[in-house]
Amino acid sequence: MKNTTLPERASNRPGTATTSGSERVAAPSRAVVIAIYAGLVAILVISLSFIGGGYSIGEVIASFRGSADPRVFQNWWALRVERLFFAAGIGGALSLCGVAFQAVLRNPLADPYILGISGGASVGVLSAPWWWAGAATLSPPAFVGGIGALLLFAGAARWARVRDPATLILTGAVLNAAFGAAILLLYEVSGHMERSVGLSWVMGDLGPTRYLGFPSTTILPEIALVLALGVVTLLAIARPLDLLALGDEEAADLGIRPAMVRWVALVTASLVTAALVAAAGPIGFVGLIVPHTVRRLHGASHRRLIPTAVLAGAAFLMICDTIARSAIPGRALPVGIITAFIGAPFFLVLLRRGRGRGSDGLF
Repeated sequence: MKNTTLPERASNRPGTATTSGSERVAAPSRAVVIAIYAGLVAILVISLSFIGGGYSIGEVIASFRGSADPRVFQNWWALRVERLFFAAGIGGALSLCGVAFQAVLRNPLADPYILGISGGASVGVLSAPWWWAGAATLSPPAFVGGIGALLLFAGAARWARVRDPATLILTGAVLNAAFGAAILLLYEVSGHMERSVGLSWVMGDLGPTRYLGFPSTTILPEIALVLALGVVTLLAIARPLDLLALGDEEAADLGIRPAMVRWVALVTASLVTAALVAAAGPIGFVGLIVPHTVRRLHGASHRRLIPTAVLAGAAFLMICDTIARSAIPGRALPVGIITAFIGAPFFLVLLRRGRGRGSDGLF
């Protein structure tokens, strides 16, 4: 039975070029990019000026000039600037991972959190005291857990002979539930972290307790490097990712190796997800909401979709973190709570629409 291809589906979506109407859809696509850049600027102004820390612009400038307590500027930088950059990097990278998973599984419900990749990486981090001696970083244990979760997902799909994209999502959800139970168990028996720190991390946190106590100066360059490597790798296979939507036989006839492209995308996205989990804990639904929305507005070409989704993901998580810092006066919530409140109904809407049917199998 012939699959419904992504280009065929996308032809009726706003922001997607067609052979007969490319000029007509170019303006909406440009408008999407302009709106994202404008949103980033607005978020920067709001977050740096008004939200968090309790400092006015005048106090920060006076501290920077040396005419006031220098700790004011230091605290402002840590509470606002570093956290803003941190949120932008995490959000952009999560969105990038969502692009990869949705392209490979041909399903808008695909997300590293829902499929259990984030859960596997979390298990790797929380189990690290029993087998990992490196105290400088927790990324390697997260990598082990993330890749282990990916292999379990692929193995379970192959063993159960799962071919339908919706059933693949269900397979990942089952693994995610199992990893959730393991996370709770490890959290209860772990004695290597303060319980308040560990609980914030488990819920997905960008605050001062992030990274299980490691300094942010270690995190930000690591996140920037991981994001850059992920973007470069997926851009290098952007055209093959487009062709995967045609089905394996058609894609192979056009000169690509579908299995290799899938594994490059999945391994890259899993490693990036693992690095993010090590830094901020499992933050869900960013990789679900942003790529799907950008694809519908901006088109399905991955060469355009990838950088736009990264920018939109950065803006989205900065907004969520701003809400998390200002929702309760005097207390910052873990950002994972906000993304879950937004993502759960979004997931149900996509589930109701029933997209992503008709696949010829992946593993």
